[in-house]
Order: sequence, then structure tokens, then C-alpha cells
Amino acid sequence: MSISVTIDGNHPSQTRPLINVYQMLVEDETDHALRPTDPTQLRAYARAAQHAMRHAAPKNTQGANRTGWHLWESFLLEIGGPNTPSLRQPDPSGHLRERLLKAMFLLWCRTKCKSTIPGRVDVKPSTLLGHLYAVKRVHEANGLEFLTRGQSSQLINALTHEYELIHGPEALMPHKREGFTPRMVRRLLRAVDGLELKTRKHPTIVARSWLAYNIKGAISLAGNAGFRQSEITTMEHAEFTAMQMSRASLFFVIKGNVKRTPSRTELMSMVEGDKVGVLAACAKNDRWAFNFMPFPVIMGIHPTEPDDPATNLRDLVLHCPVPANQLRRTPLFTMSPSGAPLGYNFLTQVLKTLLAVVLPPDLAAQYT
Repeated sequence: MSISVTIDGNHPSQTRPLINVYQMLVEDETDHALRPTDPTQLRAYARAAQHAMRHAAPKNTQGANRTGWHLWESFLLEIGGPNTPSLRQPDPSGHLRERLLKAMFLLWCRTKCKSTIPGRVDVKPSTLLGHLYAVKRVHEANGLEFLTRGQSSQLINALTHEYELIHGPEALMPHKREGFTPRMVRRLLRAVDGLELKTRKHPTIVARSWLAYNIKGAISLAGNAGFRQSEITTMEHAEFTAMQMSRASLFFVIKGNVKRTPSRTELMSMVEGDKVGVLAACAKNDRWAFNFMPFPVIMGIHPTEPDDPATNLRDLVLHCPVPANQLRRTPLFTMSPSGAPLGYNFLTQVLKTLLAVVLPPDLAAQYT
């Protein structure tokens, strides 16, 4: 596994391996050591295996590992000096030292990490423990044991009790957000046209524009079919890949016949009884789309109803056409005819602005 560190909110710096797998194999002196005739082949496979192991964890786990490891390195530099190794070798004689080191890391993190909840300074103890477990995962990825069970429970219990005394026991409850009801989805859709945003590139969502159709399609799909925002968008500056939902994910059932690439005439002829279908792609709870892909989401279309979600998806295909041979290469929702994917952060800003338009501030904070 290799680690990349994000400095000052910029893109991750170039990754560097924590251990040299090839060098470790070459220096092996045991009876099971590898002695290849062609060392270059061993080097190539060792690097490929290390690369695959690095990308085995989900992206959110990799992000947590980077954050935790960056904190761990900063902590050791401050508390132990520049020569203190970040990867801690199992050492029975230093058991007490390593146990104290982990407890000190938790306390150090509490002084460095800031809460994302307005009005609170301290982060939840469970957040601190998550950073320690991230360090544990990095050690395990490098073949090193890094015990945490029982090592830090007493300290976490003490910090939790202190957190309750300061913020109240309800502060430890999960921060619940409400999903969109069908009525709320329609209210959001009605507010898209002419919406003013605080961005120079898109200060206003022009009615019946390419961007407006795609925003309405994204809200319709997420609100009506339960897709997560991260599943229907692409993170800014990230490359669109075949693992994400594309325009090929949409299909139509017109007069009982499945149409993957319906003509404009067929789309305009859709009536009550026709349907819009969506194939699920990779998700947080289905990394390879094995479970959900065989069972598409089917939505009945109601063209006469205002702000009907299925009709908005039909209109997306009708007014933002994509050539049949480019459907799989085109993100499901795009910013413009050039095919640039609808950005995660941009859609977040749109939704936040829409909620502020249709709801009072105290109610808007309950939705995501």
C-alpha cells in the first residue's frame, strides 16, 4: 500500500510506497525465498501486486486512511522527532511504550481536529478512534501487526464521558438527515429554472438549457429512485470511468417494447403506461454492481403531471441527445454538450440553494 497526503486542500501529492515489496523479496534469506531467473519479471509483478493492494479498499476507506496516516506522521514528528519511524514494528519489550503512544495520539488528535458541527470545538471520540483504526489498516496493509483492541478503550470511555458532560448525551446521537418526499422532489424541480447561484461560470440556471435538463434529471432520479448523489455524479477533477452510471444506464419501455436508443418520435409519443428504466451501477453497498444491476429501477411516466420525475428523464434524452455509439462513454448527467460530467460539489451547491428557496432555514437543514 502507498499513501498520498493532501496539503493545504490541494490535490494529493505523488504517492510513495511505505515499503519496497520487491526489495523485501530480494533480501529474503529464508528457505522459501524467491530466486527468479529474470529479476525484472519479479519486480514487475511485485509492483503490480502492490498497486492492486493499494486500490483494493473502497475510495472512502482510502480517504480515511490518508487522513489518519497524515495525522499519525505529524504526531510522531512532533512528539518523537524526525527519526521516529511511522511504521511501528511489533516489539513485545516495548508493549507499554506503544500502548501509551496510541493513547497520546488520540489526545493529540483531539487538539488538532476540528468538529464539522457548528458551535462545537471538540470532535466526537468515535472520530478520534477512527483515525487510529486508519493507522492500523495502513500497518496491516504493510504486513505489520498494530493492536488497538483493548489498548484505547479506557481513554475513549473517559473522553466520551467528558464529551457528554460538555455537550449533553444527545450530542452523541447520529446526525439524522431526511430524504426527499415525492412532493419535495416536485417543489425542487419547479425551482430549478432561473435559479441564481453564487458561481461565475453558472450564475443562473437558464430554463430549458442543457444544464437545466441535466439538473432536473439528477434530482428526479436521486429523489424518486433513491440513488446517492455520489452515484449519479462525478467528483470534480476526477476522471469519468466505466464503473459509473452513463447515458447507457437509461432505457425506455414504449408500448410494451424495451428501447435502449429510442428515436425522437418514439420519445415524444410516450404516454401513460409507458415506463423509464434505470440500470444501477457501482454503489457504496454494491461495489461491483453484482447485486443491483440485474434489477433495474422502473418508473411509470405521467406526461400530463407537472414536474413528473420520469418525464424529466425522458426530456433529458429528448433535448440533450447523445449518439448511440457514445452512450457508454458519456456520464449520465453532464454540464454541457461537451460531455463534462455533472460535478458532485456543483450539484451539492445547487441542492443547497434550492432548499433555501423552497424551505425555511430550520427545515432546509434537515434534508440532504
